[in-house]
Amino acid sequence: MVVSPIQSRERVQGQSPCRSPEAAPLGRSFDMESKLILAFHVAPQKLGKIRFCAMKMGMRVMDVPLADCGQTLGALCGKAERQTDAAAQENAVGSEMLYFAFSELPLVERFLTAMKQMRVPPVRLKGVMTETNLAWTPAQLYQELTREHQAMAGHGAPIHAAKQEE
Repeated sequence: MVVSPIQSRERVQGQSPCRSPEAAPLGRSFDMESKLILAFHVAPQKLGKIRFCAMKMGMRVMDVPLADCGQTLGALCGKAERQTDAAAQENAVGSEMLYFAFSELPLVERFLTAMKQMRVPPVRLKGVMTETNLAWTPAQLYQELTREHQAMAGHGAPIHAAKQEE
């Protein structure tokens, strides 16, 4: 049997050569060995560039449809049970947002650097998986990231107000 270099590399990495996030039906988890990035409200052309960048780094990108925005982030990335009664949240995420369903910050930084080198326009709101935010919905993450972004840009009150001495 002749094995192509791509098939060989993917077998070594434990990935199926034909497996993609789009190929798996909703409700089924993906191969958790690879890193997953959840994308919300990203335009198709930009999403294609992000997917290409992710593929080069052995990551996968899942475009989360509005119908799944009632699920928790943990359920969306396959780390928790999906809720059968979770309702889609209208306007859950108001602008582009990426959620890195892993917590290795150096890997996130390398991915963002690769996006910049490939001239992919930046995504303003980005979150990284934590024990706390796995239980959040995309809307909750969006609100938190928006608050943090506004505070860092000087457009709002500090997130963590210092205690005033009396």
